[in-house]
Amino acid sequence: MATDLPKEVYEQKLLSATSSLGKVKNQLNTIVVARLMVFIIAIILIALTFRISILISTSIFIVASIAFIFLVKKHLKLKEQEADLKLRLRINKEEIAYLEGDLTAFAAGEEFSSHEHSYSLDLDIFGEGSLFQSINRTGTMRGKELLAWWLANPLQEIDEIKLRQEAVQELAAKTDWRQSFRVRTLRENEKPDWQKELLHWVNHPVQVVDNVFLKTALFAIPVLTFILMGLMLAGYVSFFVFLAYFILVPFGITGFRVKRINRIHSTLSGKVNLLQQYGHLLFLIEGEHWKSALATKEQEQLREAGRTAGEHIRQLARLASSLDNRLNMIAALVLNGFLLWDLHYVRAIRKWQEAHGGHVEHWISAIATFDALSSLATFAFNHPRFALPELAATDDFLMETLELGHPLLHEKERVDNNISFGKNERLYLVTGANMAGKSTFLRTVGVNLVLAMNGTPVCARSFRFAPIRLFTGMRTRDSLQKHESYFFAELKRLQQLIRQLRTGARLFIILDEILKGTNSQDQHQGSEALIRQLVKLDAYGLIATHDLALGSLAAEFPHLANKRFEVEIQNDKLNFDYKLKDGISQNLNATFLMRQMGISDLSEQ
Repeated sequence: MATDLPKEVYEQKLLSATSSLGKVKNQLNTIVVARLMVFIIAIILIALTFRISILISTSIFIVASIAFIFLVKKHLKLKEQEADLKLRLRINKEEIAYLEGDLTAFAAGEEFSSHEHSYSLDLDIFGEGSLFQSINRTGTMRGKELLAWWLANPLQEIDEIKLRQEAVQELAAKTDWRQSFRVRTLRENEKPDWQKELLHWVNHPVQVVDNVFLKTALFAIPVLTFILMGLMLAGYVSFFVFLAYFILVPFGITGFRVKRINRIHSTLSGKVNLLQQYGHLLFLIEGEHWKSALATKEQEQLREAGRTAGEHIRQLARLASSLDNRLNMIAALVLNGFLLWDLHYVRAIRKWQEAHGGHVEHWISAIATFDALSSLATFAFNHPRFALPELAATDDFLMETLELGHPLLHEKERVDNNISFGKNERLYLVTGANMAGKSTFLRTVGVNLVLAMNGTPVCARSFRFAPIRLFTGMRTRDSLQKHESYFFAELKRLQQLIRQLRTGARLFIILDEILKGTNSQDQHQGSEALIRQLVKLDAYGLIATHDLALGSLAAEFPHLANKRFEVEIQNDKLNFDYKLKDGISQNLNATFLMRQMGISDLSEQ
């Protein structure tokens, strides 16, 4: 990976894009002036030469038309470059803002949040300021969904994680490629149902030219039409005879299949730009030299019979664009009347569908895979000081870290801690005063595990671990719809946890203040009983609590360790160091905070 600081890289690319955009705008202005000049000069010359020589004036018209068409095409090409450069400016500005702590440019993925999920709500995986928002750079709907799936369902196999790591590291080093890919994903605003409609269409072919008569008519009718028109112009056939033939035969044949044609056209109409976008994205994937096994495998599967997926998708885009000519009423009359245009193109589309329709699902999936991988790679590139986790091949869970911090906190704000889990220490009982850092620490461990099992670097100086499933209980909520109290909802969550452990599932659990919904004596007894169960079921994880008496369980269970966060009151001020220490917390701060906020007055007691 490049050693340059990410911000410097983005600033350089921002300057380069700004400079290139200025040049393109100057060229566009020149083209506009040139088009106007060609038009004016052509009119003047044609007017001057028309009476002298029709041949000269016609030649001037032809030359001027060719020049004008050339300038129009050049203008369109420059407008494409301008659109791309504007998007490059945007994405580099967004990345610079991200490095300064502003995530608002990126979708937060609230739609993927679920109270039923085993950890996503508690660990802020989705929503404003979430891990998803920090990572997400997807531009396709399928890519966004895939990234969300990965974060909610991390890999559990060591070999798969290593393959993902390799691909993420390779993409992280390809900043130009990633930005080109993202620019292309942002060029077209994909509507929610478009992809679904396209995939349904390729898997449900509609036959239009379905008999020998129609296949013959496709070639015979245009010939007959032109012959009759020639006979009409020569005076052998009246205009009304030709008009009757024109209405009854070409339009009759096309009209007989118009419902099926409309069905195909309605699916593809408006999706030409989307298909072109898919083609560009596939070309980017196919044209890059990949070394990682995951990227190479995806690339190889895109080739079919010597041609690439990008070429096939662009062919469909051209066919759909040609079919769109029927939207122009005059063009539709002329093209269908003389050439049976609609039938020719729906037949060509049907042939394409039969030849390549079965591959479209995989092509879109490949685009989504690279879209999601590029997001993970951008996250890796943006955090060059994060460590790439080392995977441990062990039957038991293991996690050894140095300077582990929360990846969503700025380097200047976060406090890092060391943590170790293995055969000797399986459960941490974490005590500490309010605001001392317990909950943040719990989320730090959980979020970094999610990152590690997704093949990305983690916020640590070093991180060695074995994959494990996560289960949290931190933000249990009551439900008016289900008529469930907070306490009952919490019990159901814990019941779910115990059931999974009893099936033999290996879990890393993160619980914050067990059984908050009952009285202190009941809470203590219930918490103690739960901890005994967790120890018995060989669970790994973190349990945060204010109940200091639970710390005595460590003397009974050697795999249970007491950890604490402390707060010091000095000069009537609270001082937090947010550092994890051994033992049971000694200092409390609730009464101090209440007095400071004017809620209570200890002098009255």
